Amino acid sequence: MACGGSAGHSTAWGLNIDEGQLNDPDGRRWEIEVLSVSDCRGEVATAKEQHRRRHQDAKREVNRHKILRAVRTLELTTKTKIRERCGFGGGVFNPLWADLLEEKAIIQGGSVRGGNRQWYDAHQLAPGHIRIDPDNPGDHTHRDTLT
Repeated sequence: MACGGSAGHSTAWGLNIDEGQLNDPDGRRWEIEVLSVSDCRGEVATAKEQHRRRHQDAKREVNRHKILRAVRTLELTTKTKIRERCGFGGGVFNPLWADLLEEKAIIQGGSVRGGNRQWYDAHQLAPGHIRIDPDNPGDHTHRDTLT
């Protein structure tokens, strides 16, 4: 809220207004909190940062499940083939890959021969690894164990 006049006397304040709900135990209410501009800016910055982090965490979780689906689909194959299947660059893929290896969700399962006739480490899902339903990766309630 900005107020003042043309003579140069002005100020600005932040307002938080809570009207409540009709079905609240004490009925509807009208609560006002007056904030300084600096407090208001701090709250806005904090809210933006929390939103950005929630978005990053959700994106990371979706990408993690994309890697797990690629490993399951390709079965025993190289890290490079899995990354290519996901369509990720190294900046996105490598930290997630390291986390999945550390969690032992993905394990080395032998070796495969590449087109250049060299042998490369092959990876697969760990036996008994719990996975998210591939048809609904956002649904964390539906889980089953791979057999």
